[in-house]
Amino acid sequence: MPVEAIISIAWAAVHGYLVLYHGFIYGRRRVEREYRAYALLSLCFAVHALGTALLVSSQSVAGAVHGQTLQVVGASLAAPQLLEFSQILTGAPDRRLLAVTRTWCMLSAGLCAAGLFFDPADAAPANARGLMALPDHGAAVLSPCGLAFVAGIVALVIVGLARVATRSARTAVARTLLLLTLVVVAGGAHDVLVHLLPFRSVQALPHVALFFAGAAALLLLRRFLLADEQLARQTFELGRSYDALRRVQEDLVVKEQLAAVGSLSAVIAHEVRNPLAILKNAISGLRRPSLEAQDRATLGSIVLEETERLGRLVDALLDYAQPVGSQRRSVAVLELVQGAVEAARRLEPQPGVEVSLCLSDVPESVECDPDMLGKALTNVLVNALQAVEGGGTVTVSSRPPNNGGPGVVLSVADTGTGMDALARSRARDPFFTTRARGTGLGLAIADRVVRAHGGTLDIESRHGVGTTVTLSIRPRSPSSPPPNG
Repeated sequence: MPVEAIISIAWAAVHGYLVLYHGFIYGRRRVEREYRAYALLSLCFAVHALGTALLVSSQSVAGAVHGQTLQVVGASLAAPQLLEFSQILTGAPDRRLLAVTRTWCMLSAGLCAAGLFFDPADAAPANARGLMALPDHGAAVLSPCGLAFVAGIVALVIVGLARVATRSARTAVARTLLLLTLVVVAGGAHDVLVHLLPFRSVQALPHVALFFAGAAALLLLRRFLLADEQLARQTFELGRSYDALRRVQEDLVVKEQLAAVGSLSAVIAHEVRNPLAILKNAISGLRRPSLEAQDRATLGSIVLEETERLGRLVDALLDYAQPVGSQRRSVAVLELVQGAVEAARRLEPQPGVEVSLCLSDVPESVECDPDMLGKALTNVLVNALQAVEGGGTVTVSSRPPNNGGPGVVLSVADTGTGMDALARSRARDPFFTTRARGTGLGLAIADRVVRAHGGTLDIESRHGVGTTVTLSIRPRSPSSPPPNG
């Protein structure tokens, strides 16, 4: 095998490595199209180099035609990739010209592969016309059709480079890339002239293509390093912005907490002031020496009632502030409901109210904080018992969650007076109540507990018809923190 063929095969191997390397990079970073364009360009250069090796090692004119065909096909397909690569790296895209160039070059490659560019019967002697170290039998002459298409390719590439130069030749990268591209075009033009004119010369394009590949790889590496430095700077700036945002958020959380504490303090002060005023008046009345026994007993019952009211308020505040989910374990659903019903009966005895249980098709147990979930269900039942004061029915029913999975859905329905739209919209608000003896924390606590168990609390009510409160319990994993409520 001639030395020239071995050198061409070596160049083809180098281009093949560049195809694999930059193709892999593009596969990992698909937004950067320059790696795809460069990988395809290296593939075209590899095809051209293999064509050169086949040409210089051929044993006949027919064999030389195969090598010449590969050369033209590789060069034709390389032209639009060379232009696209230049446009991407210089930031001067011209899609219309690129589309025209790609169409022309693909048509050229197709006609050449079809055998319309070279005729083995029309051969030039090796000593008259030839390419790089042609064998003694010479090579086929380029047909007028092939010459016209090759000239069109060179013209389109030169026009494309001229447009790139007029738009972005101010940067060092653009000037370097334009110079490299012009060298490649000059090498291709040199090889065409050598084929047409009666003198011998070394073929330039395979060697120039390798020089271009190395220089372009360095440009891509430099571009990658600059992008990496820019990314590092942006990451640093983003980190600083994130720290500043975190500090602002922390300050905002503190301010919101202070505002919430202030609002809660004002509500608590209002809720406590009324019983204290009543206690103060009652105690002042008890100090009167002329107070009759019946009046003294009345004032004493008032003192006891308001003291119990303050006690219930303190207990409700403690329940509202208590963290949820710290003592989770598996609890029987029936045991949980029965315990809540008994507790509600003790807190709100209503002899004329019937409480019925309709528990079916539910899991035997549920993972929950039994104390807090029991208090939440008790609060809902107490509200239901108060709503049907004087006679009525409270029904506790259950069903599995709609989407399946662990958990249970409990509903408490009463036949009381119901709520209007305003009361229903504010029912979950802390300290909102429509009853003189209420604390306004029952549904607020229940809603917070249910949300901490990954569920929801829904209220359906019509004034004069009744109210249904639905607790959907969907246990969270032990590592999931309960939401703040």
